[in-house]
Amino acid sequence: MSKMTFLRIFKRLRQYLPSQHLPTAAPPQSIFSLALWKLSTDEHFEDIGRKFNITKYVCQQVIRLFWRRISAQYEALIQWPSTPEKRQYTVRSFQANQQLNKFQQLFGILATKQLDVFLEAENEERQVVLQIICDGDQKVVDCFLVLADEYSFDTSPIGQTLALNVQTMPLGSYLIGDESFPLKPYLMRPIGEPSDDRERAFNMALQPALLLAQQALDSMAKRFNALYALEARNLHEVRKIVDTVCALHNLCVDMEDDYVERKLKDMQFNWAKVGNGAIRKQADEQDELGKQKRATIMAEMFW
Repeated sequence: MSKMTFLRIFKRLRQYLPSQHLPTAAPPQSIFSLALWKLSTDEHFEDIGRKFNITKYVCQQVIRLFWRRISAQYEALIQWPSTPEKRQYTVRSFQANQQLNKFQQLFGILATKQLDVFLEAENEERQVVLQIICDGDQKVVDCFLVLADEYSFDTSPIGQTLALNVQTMPLGSYLIGDESFPLKPYLMRPIGEPSDDRERAFNMALQPALLLAQQALDSMAKRFNALYALEARNLHEVRKIVDTVCALHNLCVDMEDDYVERKLKDMQFNWAKVGNGAIRKQADEQDELGKQKRATIMAEMFW
């Protein structure tokens, strides 16, 4: 991120940081700087400690304090659109996108990424899945992380919430995800085996939405290189790190930071599209209400 964005985000988050971290006596500016250094690079605690002339233990204490404090503000920094005004803005932001305005009630876009993380408590590397939902501004409005072999959309918190409470989203609205997500009346996905030009056109119309969510994931990784090489004590701490990254990403979007755009000129690598991070399993698309909803959307698109 740019220096100006760095300073503005510190000002925004200062209220959540202690005036002094005991017993290290680290002031808020040092806590923020160390944490941003850790998240923006893939350096280990030992390397950061040597760079800043502090012990590994102090470095860990200070940075982990930041993760705890910021992740505790999840609902303030990663906001699901719940008020009428925010819901209306969310739908309109998608409608204003010329590539997505065919989907008149689109409310969010899902994406997943498989990550490798070294867990100190287990002394081994494990694979986890990060699931996000982003809005039309590419801000994260929901994130979830779980061990890869335990992942499914239906058991994620948002998956369970949507199944139980139809008022979680505006009436008639829906999310869009790729083939790894199940078809639901509130979740549209590409047709697994399109049988005609109309179905193929529907799948093509979904691609800009899926790309937008990929770009959100890719932007996070380009700003916060720690996602390339996560290390944590346990899964609980991994969740705090990811919550913090998503919160900082949202603040960068709010402040219109152009770091990622400038970085793209030097690096064309797209982290979100890397093959070994994709979830290849095809999810079910036999839900009858989901089929009915999809047919209605297609009728509106191709009448």
